[in-house]
Amino acid sequence: MPLITLLAKGKTWDEETFNSELSAWGVKFYDAEAEVLRPMVEGDGVIQLMQKNMPPERVQALLTKLNEDRHA
Repeated sequence: MPLITLLAKGKTWDEETFNSELSAWGVKFYDAEAEVLRPMVEGDGVIQLMQKNMPPERVQALLTKLNEDRHA
């Protein structure tokens, strides 16, 4: 599942669905990828419209995923 799906649907999913989908998202990021994707999660630019109503704790969960799930 792409990050954009988590942003677009994550604001309307219930907690269980969001947490389940985030856990199932088996992705690892390179440092450069995380740096490019972080502004999307934080709501910078055009993506703001999709991210607009995302609960802050879900934004933080996505940022944590970007920061922690890295290639070795």
